[in-house]
Amino acid sequence: MPWVVRLVEARRTTSETAQARTAEAGVQALLRSGTTTVGDVSTAGQSLAPLRRAGLRGVIYREILGLAPEAAADRLEGAQADLQALRATADGSLLAIGLSPHSPYALSEELLFGCHGLVEQTGVAPAIHAAESPEESEFLATGDGPIRRSLYPAVGCLDPPPRGRARSAVAYLAGLTVLAWRPLLVHAVHVDEADCRTMASAGVRVAHCPRSNARLSCGVAPIPRLLAHGIPVGLGTDSLASVSSLDLWDEMRAALAAQAGRLDPPPALEMGTLGGARALGMADRVGSLEAGKDADLIAVAAGASVRTIR
Repeated sequence: MPWVVRLVEARRTTSETAQARTAEAGVQALLRSGTTTVGDVSTAGQSLAPLRRAGLRGVIYREILGLAPEAAADRLEGAQADLQALRATADGSLLAIGLSPHSPYALSEELLFGCHGLVEQTGVAPAIHAAESPEESEFLATGDGPIRRSLYPAVGCLDPPPRGRARSAVAYLAGLTVLAWRPLLVHAVHVDEADCRTMASAGVRVAHCPRSNARLSCGVAPIPRLLAHGIPVGLGTDSLASVSSLDLWDEMRAALAAQAGRLDPPPALEMGTLGGARALGMADRVGSLEAGKDADLIAVAAGASVRTIR
């Protein structure tokens, strides 16, 4: 929670100019590492313009947060307007627009319910950070813990809105119909066998972020179990706020190390290629070398930098 609080404070004081500059730098980092397709959660679509200029493909998820139930309608109205504007800006590019309710604890239940209608109405791709940390699990099960005592006061929420209890983040989201959206779940660390069955039945996909999970002491995601249930798993970095690079090769190595022999190199490589395409809903176009797909290729030489082939 101290890291989350510092992150919130930093975002409040970062100017729009600085956000644009760092978004441009992030896009260049993606290109240098050989990444051609990206899913980016953005507060207001700052990454869209540089991604479009670079010719990258992917999904820009407009983030939405809000703990005050009485403000849910205004938050939804603002998000809907932004989605329309972002779609117009992305028209003719390789970029699609999505919606990202931040996490189960960062929105009131009224706002989460409203997001369901917004996803259905607009047809945008949804993503949500979920089952990330022990603190999240504790809060959803008991309504107490560091999220209530530290995070909420830091964001000005002194009287948290009431919400239901659940044994896990997946169970909580299922009860609010969020899993009916078939969302991309970012992290999915704290999931058990019952959660995996629920996720597989709902058609949920996962973005696995092993370096971020390790740095923030979130735990180790049960990747072999997720894959055994047929849940599409792609790799993510969770941004430079918690990792040292945007390089998916670093993420693949971290995934292998975190699983301590429970994961082989071929599945790790697939999570960085076809698994990522499946997670973003683009496996019909990219992610593998197949007839009819786009020639979305990079060349890799041992000991040399990665070069994107246009």
